[in-house]
Amino acid sequence: MFATHDALRASLAASDLKPTIQEQFLTLARPTARLAATPGVPTEPGQSRFGGHPDLPAEIEWPAHAGTGEPLPFLAQVNLTKIVGLTDLELPTSGHLYFFYDSIEQP
Repeated sequence: MFATHDALRASLAASDLKPTIQEQFLTLARPTARLAATPGVPTEPGQSRFGGHPDLPAEIEWPAHAGTGEPLPFLAQVNLTKIVGLTDLELPTSGHLYFFYDSIEQP
């Protein structure tokens, strides 16, 4: 993973790839964020975490499978205030992202 699009461009320029292939990579590249877990239990509400239980605001219901009504498994929550400036993703600077997975349909 490259921290910036410019870092990717520099790496490609130093490679043996044909310029047309380099441009294809640059066209397809998208900003990403790599999340790394630190062992331990969250010590306060709102902390980023993998697994466990999310700190959903009262106005947000736990997502459920459309067909069965079963609650979707919780994967992670990300506190957006803690990742400002760490990624090129265009994300809000406050709030949380919550990730759930449809383990029945498995998209």
